[in-house]
Amino acid sequence: MKGLGQRLENLRERSDYKQKEISALLGFTTNVYGMYEREERAPSLDTLVELADFFHVSVDYLLRGMEYSSEELPTDILDLKRLLKIYRKNGIKNPSILRVEDFTSLSASDLAFLDNIIKLYLEKDNDQKK
Repeated sequence: MKGLGQRLENLRERSDYKQKEISALLGFTTNVYGMYEREERAPSLDTLVELADFFHVSVDYLLRGMEYSSEELPTDILDLKRLLKIYRKNGIKNPSILRVEDFTSLSASDLAFLDNIIKLYLEKDNDQKK
C-alpha cells in the first residue's frame, strides 16, 4: 500500500491532530497508528474503513491515492473536531454535547431549548468579555 502512510499523515495534519489524539479517538495505541503512517504495518480492511470515515475520505483515496473530490473536509466535521479539541484542552475528555447518540431520543423542542440555552450562555459570556 505504497503511499498510504503519507496520505494518512497529510490528512492528520490537515485535520490538525497529533498521532496520539487520533490513536485515542480510534482506540489504537500510538505506536500502531505511527506504524501505519511509516508504512511499517498495513491496516486491516476494517481499520481502513474506520480511518476513511474518520478523515471523511474514501477507502479508495487511502489505498490508491485518487484525488479527494472536495477541496476541504466538510465545515461541520472540522467545526466538531475543533470543538472537541477545545473541550479536551480544558480537561473535558468526553463532552456530552458531542455525543450525538445521546441526543437521538430528544424531541425537536427539547433540542431547540438546549440550543437556545447554549446561545444565551455564549452571548452572556461574549458580553462579559467586552
